[in-house]
Amino acid sequence: MYSINSIPLNNNPTYGWKIMRSGTTAFAGITRERTEVRVPGYDGYFKGPSTRDAKTIVFRVLTAQDALEPLLALVDTQNGLLSRTDSPTREAPFELSSATIDGERPNDTHLYVTITLVVPGAAWRSITPEVTGPVAIANPSQTIDLLNGISAPIRDMDVFVGGVFGEFRLTDSSGAWLKTTQAWAGSATTGILFVGLTGQAFLANTAAPWTPISDVSEQVDVSGGGGFKITPLLNAGDPGDRHGRLVLTTLTQTNVALSVRARNAHAIQ
Repeated sequence: MYSINSIPLNNNPTYGWKIMRSGTTAFAGITRERTEVRVPGYDGYFKGPSTRDAKTIVFRVLTAQDALEPLLALVDTQNGLLSRTDSPTREAPFELSSATIDGERPNDTHLYVTITLVVPGAAWRSITPEVTGPVAIANPSQTIDLLNGISAPIRDMDVFVGGVFGEFRLTDSSGAWLKTTQAWAGSATTGILFVGLTGQAFLANTAAPWTPISDVSEQVDVSGGGGFKITPLLNAGDPGDRHGRLVLTTLTQTNVALSVRARNAHAIQ
């Protein structure tokens, strides 16, 4: 069942709330907002970048009237995290869209509350980040697989490329890329940290790759269509076998290593 900030919405031992089967829609699915470019004289259209829409989840909760105020306070929190008891390693930040109360008379002892939550990121996220690497880079072009089980795109990852790489280009299986814009005068103990959440890049040390030292955002560029991202790559013939795949291309490979820190993403279901 579902919890908000670790407080159960169903069979709550303190307030007795119950999620009703009728009126609850917790399976969100996937809806895409597509871009169509039409040119006179060409049949059909040219495909442009598309994005997943935010997802809406609806709970119909039975509550005693004296437990109504705590329920409304819980769902109206500014930093709400939705979770499922059968998937304790995942969570989804949400915003409250509405909470409507269905009661016939002011003295009703129990009421129905229809709670509509919106998940802006359209995905469950792993609570604990997964770190891949440091992966030693010994070839001008090297493939790195990561994030087993991924089923939704990730844009808020941290990427660190350390060592004397000259220049680099990191490409996702979707074609999204992150690259340097000029030669990088690096060393065996330093590198570039890219923070996907903000799109900034920083000088960092290999001993502490996630700690920014100074801003070097002018040294990197990202692809269009939303920038760099990690997307699911399906094993041929088996959609249950998924992972992310990155290809790192470098000019030189002296003490070069790649590290990625990201919270896995899963389609809401």
